[in-house]
Amino acid sequence: MPLTTRVIDGPNGMIAVADVSPEQVTDEKTARRLLRRLSMALGDAEAVLCCKRGNAFMLEGEPHLYRYAVDPILDVLPTVTVNV
Repeated sequence: MPLTTRVIDGPNGMIAVADVSPEQVTDEKTARRLLRRLSMALGDAEAVLCCKRGNAFMLEGEPHLYRYAVDPILDVLPTVTVNV
């Protein structure tokens, strides 16, 4: 399954922020599976799933990473497609 992903540098290395659908982020089992697969595909990088609807965000992952998922810099970063 391809995930559109942006990568940002955090204090402890790379953090992947993947764009997902509302269904993927709200289904806990699916979200955990996607997080695990995305992390493994990127060499065990930390990852966050993000669904943006207007000015609202739905996030899944470690709470300390949420600030990276809502950072406005993501809008100008290039995207990559990661197959998970």
